[in-house]
Amino acid sequence: MIAISTTTFDLDGARVLDVQRKTQIPGIARRVSRTGTLDGDAAFYDGGFTHADRTLEIVQDPHTAADLEFCQYIAQSYAEVIVSTSFGVFSGVPSTVKTDATKLTMTILIKEKLDE
Repeated sequence: MIAISTTTFDLDGARVLDVQRKTQIPGIARRVSRTGTLDGDAAFYDGGFTHADRTLEIVQDPHTAADLEFCQYIAQSYAEVIVSTSFGVFSGVPSTVKTDATKLTMTILIKEKLDE
C-alpha cells in the first residue's frame, strides 16, 4: 500500500492506493562521471548521492475509477505531494499518470526523503 497526500489541507487530497509488486523505487546511484585522460588513466567527478535522483513508479492493476480520478486530480493540481511507502516517506512531484484497460501507472519524481 502507498499513501499519497497533499502538502496543504484538501478534503480530496489524500488516498491510500493498494498497489502491486511492480511498484518500485529504483536502487541507489551516485552522481559520478568518469573521463579518460591522455596518459591512459581516468579522472572522476563524484557529486555524491541524493534521493532526488530517484523516481517512484506506482503501478495499480486493476484500478478503480476513483483511484484514476484521484491520481489525475493530484497531478493536475499539486506541484508537490507526500508519499508514504514501504521504502520510506518522501516528498515528490507528480510527473505522469497513464492508464490502459486495467493498469494505472503514476510516476512521482522524488525530491527528498523525509524519514531519515
